[in-house]
Amino acid sequence: MRTLRTFAAGTAVWTAVSLVAVGQTETGLFAFGANTYSAGILDQPRERTEARCPELFRPPAVGDAFAYRVFRGQKLQRELSAAVIATNLLECADGPEIAIHPGQLRFDLLRALYLTDALHQTPQTGSEERPPLPPPQYVPKISPAHPR
Repeated sequence: MRTLRTFAAGTAVWTAVSLVAVGQTETGLFAFGANTYSAGILDQPRERTEARCPELFRPPAVGDAFAYRVFRGQKLQRELSAAVIATNLLECADGPEIAIHPGQLRFDLLRALYLTDALHQTPQTGSEERPPLPPPQYVPKISPAHPR
């Protein structure tokens, strides 16, 4: 009986250790300039984030670079980076351009990178049901302009 309990306890410990090693979750980090922020910052109330990181609530300047990096344990899985090249446009190294508006906050840019990464990681199988086309509308024919 004692052997059976020892074996069961050992199996439980081995299972827990292997689940921790195999089931490493992804960790997302934002880098804005010299500062690094956890992706969880987007889930926190704005007032709390603004009190802890006031620099994220100032408008970005041309030349500001930032990135969103996703790690599994210590290994970098993917990175999406961008730099502000104008007051109303961002050029991304990996993915579509992100339009910004004058006065938009750094926090909004981090959120845009996070959402862009989420869109990139969404599986596109082609089996999604497409919405029905709208009914055709009557379009009157326009006669060509007569030469004068």
